[in-house]
Amino acid sequence: MAPVLRSSKRNFRALSFRGAHYRISDKAFDSARRYLPVLRKELEKYIRHFPDFQRALTPLTVLQTPAPESAIRMHKASLRIGVGPMAAVAGTFAQLAVEKALSEGLEEAIVENGGDVFMKLEHELILALYAGKAPEGFRHLAFRIEAEQTPLAVCSSSSKMGHSLSFGRADLVTVVAPDAAIADAAATWGANGIDSPKELGRRAEEIADLPGVQGVLIILDGTMAMAGKLPPLIRHVDPRLKSRVSKDKESNFPG
Repeated sequence: MAPVLRSSKRNFRALSFRGAHYRISDKAFDSARRYLPVLRKELEKYIRHFPDFQRALTPLTVLQTPAPESAIRMHKASLRIGVGPMAAVAGTFAQLAVEKALSEGLEEAIVENGGDVFMKLEHELILALYAGKAPEGFRHLAFRIEAEQTPLAVCSSSSKMGHSLSFGRADLVTVVAPDAAIADAAATWGANGIDSPKELGRRAEEIADLPGVQGVLIILDGTMAMAGKLPPLIRHVDPRLKSRVSKDKESNFPG
């Protein structure tokens, strides 16, 4: 998923650090460039002492302390959604980076971390949905997100794109929630359980009913399902969309 701009007043810059790839709104870039490496190093240090935090595919009963703020949020999300804490790492980092920028006096900040976006807007944003090799009818979809709807997380998971572990077949599961750790974990949980287009309606309702989730959109094999409360879905054609998708060398994104 990639932020696609309608307004010339807003620009994005790319940042890469230890295999993670970010797109950050221009005004928030300096803050995020300083803070994201700090978050990464804190979590890596924690994992060196408590490696089960990284390996777990289900919630840990107890969070070993002392723990950095990122690990605390990831653990809470894993307990609520029922996945391992690392399922929430990208969304958590995105939200913490936005919160840091806002604490430094910015009125707007947007951080995208490998398909997981957290934002606080001053004006409308068009957020395009990238579903890889999904049929043509699903290649030009976007959310129109108004400033009044933010702070907001929009996090995506796919069983066919990226190198993250997934046990399902979904082209795209996109979850909207006020909390990015919840949205990220819920998108992972949702994608893991989808094997057939016949399951989409039921699965969408299950995801939307997860604690803290606002809404969900699922695409699989030419079928789409939505549940809960989502921003307006619009048609948005951007010939540069594929080039804007954050990915790394281990990803299996379509070329």
